[in-house]
Amino acid sequence: MAKFNATVWVEGGWVKVRWPWHKTRMNPLKDEIKDSIPYSSRKWNPDEKCWDIEPSYDELLLDILERHCDNVIVLSDDEPAAAPAQLPAGTDPGALLMSLCPDTALPKVWRAIAGALHPDSGGDEEAFKQANAAWEALRTARGV
Repeated sequence: MAKFNATVWVEGGWVKVRWPWHKTRMNPLKDEIKDSIPYSSRKWNPDEKCWDIEPSYDELLLDILERHCDNVIVLSDDEPAAAPAQLPAGTDPGALLMSLCPDTALPKVWRAIAGALHPDSGGDEEAFKQANAAWEALRTARGV
């Protein structure tokens, strides 16, 4: 059986569990949770991409996770939450994001921006012209 890590924490009266998703490897774990914990006591949380389990099933959940996972990371209430990453002062988030974007993805990014700003789609013509000029400069600079 495939092994991987799972993270468990308590929040808002629910025991929450998350593990890396892989279509074939994770199905046995998901299936055992669905088979062992009643529907009314578990729910998928699409916003947080985790399972919410009623606390009365916490021991059963940990048993299931230990059978399927290499490592079960249990976060306690007294552990400080990881601080969100901070950009260096004066960094333009948009420029940083574009600098990190792979060259192969740039045309897709540009098409999404152009589609949103195009005057035929209700966008501002001046903003579209500025974006087009920026795209040409970026394309030339990066050789895309």
